[in-house]
Amino acid sequence: MSVSMKPPIEKITVRTWRASLLKRRAEYLGRVRAPNSTAAEAAAIKEFCLNDAQRGRLLLQEDL
Repeated sequence: MSVSMKPPIEKITVRTWRASLLKRRAEYLGRVRAPNSTAAEAAAIKEFCLNDAQRGRLLLQEDL
């Protein structure tokens, strides 16, 4: 009788990111949850309905 061993499942860590829009001062937009900065950028663009000009001024900071 053989027991099948499943490979360990990698746990994806979801982080919280603060999204701000840079103007003269950074304008706080809110927080998004994503596993990495690329996904956080995509989530912020979608959630806050940012246009192309605003996307270039988007600032993301990981909450620790």
